[in-house]
Amino acid sequence: MFGVTSEETQGNLLYDLGNRQWDIPRLHELLEEILPEKTEVRDFTVDHVFPEIGYKILVLNALQVIRGLREEGRKLILLAIEDVTERTRLEAERLEIERKLLQAQKLESLAVMAGGIAHDFNNQLAVVLGNLQLALTDQALDPETRYSISSAVKAAKRSAELSRKMQIYTGSSLGFPVDVDIKELLNKNSDLLKTSVSRYVTLNLEIYSKIPLIKGDPDQIQRLVMNIMVNASEAIGDQDGAVTLRTGVMDCDAAYLRAGRLEEKPAPGRFVFLEFTDTGCGMDADTLRRLFDPFFTTKFTGRGLGMAEALGTVKGHRGAIIVDSEARKGTTIRVLFPASEKAQPSSVTARMVLEPKAAVSSTAGRRKTILVVEDEAGVRNLVVRRLDLLGYDSIIAEDGEEGVRVFRERMNEIDLVMLDFKMPKMNGDEAFGELIRIKPDVKVILSSGYTEDVVFESFPGPRPAGVLHKPYDMDILKAELDRLLGTTG
Repeated sequence: MFGVTSEETQGNLLYDLGNRQWDIPRLHELLEEILPEKTEVRDFTVDHVFPEIGYKILVLNALQVIRGLREEGRKLILLAIEDVTERTRLEAERLEIERKLLQAQKLESLAVMAGGIAHDFNNQLAVVLGNLQLALTDQALDPETRYSISSAVKAAKRSAELSRKMQIYTGSSLGFPVDVDIKELLNKNSDLLKTSVSRYVTLNLEIYSKIPLIKGDPDQIQRLVMNIMVNASEAIGDQDGAVTLRTGVMDCDAAYLRAGRLEEKPAPGRFVFLEFTDTGCGMDADTLRRLFDPFFTTKFTGRGLGMAEALGTVKGHRGAIIVDSEARKGTTIRVLFPASEKAQPSSVTARMVLEPKAAVSSTAGRRKTILVVEDEAGVRNLVVRRLDLLGYDSIIAEDGEEGVRVFRERMNEIDLVMLDFKMPKMNGDEAFGELIRIKPDVKVILSSGYTEDVVFESFPGPRPAGVLHKPYDMDILKAELDRLLGTTG
């Protein structure tokens, strides 16, 4: 341990061993702390006392004081010095594994919670939002009442967006990705980007002209850009400053990707990057550590999901996000998305989609009939009222089993099925399988409060022709029905 043999230690004092680079004053301080007056045994890490042993971690124990024995007036102490380097390394590894496991468990719990919110909370929001929108169709409303209802509609939509953000934070809301051209996306939304920064901030866009495509969700990427831009602008505040958004392509090795803030690191390779640099206040170590925590904010209560949502978007896209910041010196955030060297067809088109072309029916003169399969009475009644306003007749079923039975008995008069995803007795995916066995070209719109990826995982083969994410607008419902039934409502 000290570079000498056991024979060479005999008859020598501790600080006579090895060379004279040891920190003798510090060693004396440690010894003073464990001299006879202090009878308890204590551990001291003394690696900094012995520089020549470098990385090793030593523990100094005073096993006992040898009373009555002195050498030239000096007290004698029996010491034990132990090298605990390996033990310390293994303990650190164990703690890191436990930390990662705990983080994974927390994210899994959050994903379950977000899924529950998506289904139950969005079901109730669908009833609230839908009934408010139906109320707005009353032409006799006075302006003040119309304004109040419109304000409530906006609040309901913001509530739905909140649960959506929580789902994105878990990285579990990326459905079927498509080819995304980052350059085109940013150029198309350049005016919107300018509105995301304050009037004191100069926005610089340095968009590289030759960027490979990436696989992803353009709406989520646009929201990520807006969230980081708003954060950068607020870091500058009411003073002159600049925010620069730069794009490019880079090859990243494993060492560079280890600096990412996500536990799961992407494989080394070529990445498209978005780099955001601001001249704002920067972040101290504590703020930097908590930057992506949900609801953490240095602003005011009610904020704090923007950066958490951005992190979830990066996780869902199997990318990386690297942050470099220091108090009073600004911040640079680099977001990396795996590049698609060759444009691949969207995975949506890789699956069989049962979407028959709208044909002229022998029943073209009558109102179309839609089978509504929904277990929530509030949602079911709302859908029937909406369909009536849009000019459709309805047949209702309260669960999947009843829906399949009704369709089998009355399929010749049913033009389309609206099918809830989560139901008692028989779920939407199981009911869909039965429906296509009865009639392979049946037109089905699936509705759910869950995210698209959760829904589509249940359809490895054929899937419904349309999906509505609760709560949805009446206009969205009308557009889907027009698309699949060739109607104008």
